[in-house]
Amino acid sequence: MRSVRLGQHFLKNKETMHRLVGCIPPPPKKVLEIGTGDGRLTEQLVEAGYEVTSYEIDGRLYSEARRRLGDCGNLRLLLGDGFEDKSEYDVLVSSLPYYASRRFVEWFSAVSTPLGIIMLQKDFVDKIISEPGGRKYGAYSVLTSYCFASTELFVVPPRDFEPMPRVYSSALQMQRLRSLSEARLTALRLKALFSYRGRLVASFVRDMKKRRLWNDSVDVGGDLLHRRVEDLSPLEAMFMIGGTMKT
Repeated sequence: MRSVRLGQHFLKNKETMHRLVGCIPPPPKKVLEIGTGDGRLTEQLVEAGYEVTSYEIDGRLYSEARRRLGDCGNLRLLLGDGFEDKSEYDVLVSSLPYYASRRFVEWFSAVSTPLGIIMLQKDFVDKIISEPGGRKYGAYSVLTSYCFASTELFVVPPRDFEPMPRVYSSALQMQRLRSLSEARLTALRLKALFSYRGRLVASFVRDMKKRRLWNDSVDVGGDLLHRRVEDLSPLEAMFMIGGTMKT
């Protein structure tokens, strides 16, 4: 029986896998996959002719994938944490475990790979593509919107996975706009900002100044101060956390 520990659900529907792989634009590319699982999606990528580097952190699953895939000239199958890889690839294609979603966004915001075709839990996708003022708009919405132009490609039902999760998933295209050298720190600062949801920006600035975390060289205009935090655009939110550069 498959383990559901840490949200590990493996894509099993071949039609959905073909559809995901079909979202990769030509020509043939160097593909990075994080989360090989048992190798079913990896197999589709290899058969499509891509030069694939695939990481699996679980030794048991790595062995299972190795047995499935054998020795392929266009595959590097590695036992390890793909989020430690900072190399440049042409495209990232992954069906990621749900627990890794936030870490994935932080990691992908910091590397240089220009395109991602990713399968994530739909609820998380709804959050990261949410617009300012939306109920789900928050720190990871800002981080994702600042670094990527993201498009939800299609929704995937629970029956397409093994074991079957209780939630829907979504395929997401992420086209890079820019990279951040300190994406993890940026995410932490954005979380601090959005902990003031429902309150005015002025409250955030006042409290940062009291805690001596505010950079006094950052001048926040009166209009911005009287806006609610959740109504800030991604650029405005990034400007606001620029005031918390002091440590």
